[in-house]
Amino acid sequence: MRGKGIVGLLLLAFLFAVPDPPAAQGNPFDGYALYVDPQSQAAVAAREPGQEPLRAIAVEPTARWFDSATPPEQLTTAVDDYLTAAGPALTVLVAYAIPHRDCGNVPGGGVSDADAYRRWIDHFAAGIGRRHTVVIIEPDALANATCLTPEQSAERIRLLAYAVDRFTSEPRVAVYVDGGNSNWLPAEELARRLRAVHIERARGFTLNVSNFHRTDDERAYGDQVTARLGFGHYLVDTSRNGAGPPPDGPRSWCNPWQRGLGLPPTTITNTPHADAYLWIKRPGESDGPCAPGQPTAGVWWPAYALDLIQHREIPN
Repeated sequence: MRGKGIVGLLLLAFLFAVPDPPAAQGNPFDGYALYVDPQSQAAVAAREPGQEPLRAIAVEPTARWFDSATPPEQLTTAVDDYLTAAGPALTVLVAYAIPHRDCGNVPGGGVSDADAYRRWIDHFAAGIGRRHTVVIIEPDALANATCLTPEQSAERIRLLAYAVDRFTSEPRVAVYVDGGNSNWLPAEELARRLRAVHIERARGFTLNVSNFHRTDDERAYGDQVTARLGFGHYLVDTSRNGAGPPPDGPRSWCNPWQRGLGLPPTTITNTPHADAYLWIKRPGESDGPCAPGQPTAGVWWPAYALDLIQHREIPN
């Protein structure tokens, strides 16, 4: 009887054991090839006669952004179609529709209110289902909240936490909350904000999305943040940091010239806390009409793409 009792206790312990949090699980990129979208704007442009130099961008995997331009009733199908096209390759998806996005600055946008956002996130998650993918939640939203009223700021925290909870309800979805960059918030402040949006349920956070800071600087900052959290992992966007940040100035973050492609996407990061260096911003797509004649955000811009290629970082 005693042996049966021990077996029963072990069985109960197994059934009710709490799984490791995502931050403690293995690197979600291990064993997978990243998806290279043959229908990306870069890929389509590179197939045009005389545009072969654009293959430097077209052959690399980049993230797929979904924003408020895709309404909820179309979002589930759009996400599902993209994941289906990728097949066994690993996709990186970006959710980018938070209300009051960019504080009204370029590129602006976002859904109308909190209820609309929760509905949009629900449809996004439904498109993923139980497939393995990486989801990056709301570039700039956590760091860039100073323009919001106290009520809006509190609402934003609740909505980001909702997105984390919704996406992490499926164990095969690796979630990273965007944390801005090394030149934005002190590490302790970013750690505090990440805790407020349930970072312990996610895999980690992202840095340098659509920005230009050096990889080494972002890696040092990311390690500081994880040290203050006591756990976690991060991704660094290396899509346009080949020449480092531009000189400070008005809108220096928006389509600065002579920046250069950064290191190609890789999981070789030389630190246990950085899961990968990725091209999250899709290089060659505009940040917005920050100067006369510049395209709207997300529009392919051949001249800018070629400038990034010309000044790209050459790996050692």
